[in-house]
Amino acid sequence: MTKARPVPWSGLRHATIARRRHASPCGGVRPGYICAGEHVRTAPSGLSRVCAHAHVRTLYPGHMAFTVAVVVLKGGAGKTMTALALAEAAAEAEAAATLVDSDPMGGAVRQAALAEETGRPMRSTVMGLAAVDLPKRMGSITPGADFVVIDGPPPGALKIAKAVMESADVVLMPCPARPGDLDRVPATLQLAKDVGVPVFGAFNFYKKNTNNAAAAEELVITYGVNMLDTRLIDSTKVAENYGLRPRGLVARYGRELLDELTRKAAG
Repeated sequence: MTKARPVPWSGLRHATIARRRHASPCGGVRPGYICAGEHVRTAPSGLSRVCAHAHVRTLYPGHMAFTVAVVVLKGGAGKTMTALALAEAAAEAEAAATLVDSDPMGGAVRQAALAEETGRPMRSTVMGLAAVDLPKRMGSITPGADFVVIDGPPPGALKIAKAVMESADVVLMPCPARPGDLDRVPATLQLAKDVGVPVFGAFNFYKKNTNNAAAAEELVITYGVNMLDTRLIDSTKVAENYGLRPRGLVARYGRELLDELTRKAAG
């Protein structure tokens, strides 16, 4: 038998919103959603096709993009890095990607401006909006977007964090692989539960075969976090990405996150 040649992940092609059937069976439509018949190739084989995310929100007129909220109620957890990596991976895959920076300090907006100055700007559209009425404004601020990433607010901005989660289809929670940095994970999970949005966790600053990594893995199990397999290895090269379009380890982290998160969110 001839082995199938791998096909690169094709990106989230946002179909014209219409109630039409899938080419393959769909797992069901959640309340408040319609099936848009979207399908993407999945890595590594490129042979299977899944509904990722055909079930688009109909709650807010005009907002039909698959939306990921990158939130954890703790500072220094790598939210902005993760959000930029994810948005740029989607843009690289030819999706119309938008990143909404909900931090009043505008960390993602600042990094996009710095990248612009290097002559190698972000591929995604980056804008700032820290507002408690974000869910109602998503349609007007992300017109034509296929894929939206919301960079969560800093600790203490609970009303904005809740609004960010209410605007999303799924929450991605960056989890530094250091026990002391995971103390706000339970509070983040509870907020997502109150909102009613699914949560996935992803380790960053991960060092293999260390006590910190082992302890962090035990903690997330105790907390009941649905962890992705994708991890960002701790390296000085990660810090070198500041103010640049993601490259190297961070760019690869974004691509792997995008592939795994869209597949698992599709269920």
